[in-house]
Amino acid sequence: FLWVEGPKGIDMELIFARSLKKNIAFVPGKHFYTQQDRGMETMRLNYTMADESTIDKAIKVLSQVVRSSI
Repeated sequence: FLWVEGPKGIDMELIFARSLKKNIAFVPGKHFYTQQDRGMETMRLNYTMADESTIDKAIKVLSQVVRSSI
């Protein structure tokens, strides 16, 4: 598992929706906080069942989605 903090102000729920359309999934970090206004720009990545090339591809796609959303 990796805990990732994105750029301030970015909504990982939006990134999640856009990534899912490209078959990339993660858990938006706000679901791990008890306060509703916390963790908006965080995510938890889980690639424990993926091989190295799949991880590499997923990170590239995810980074493109984040860049296009800033």
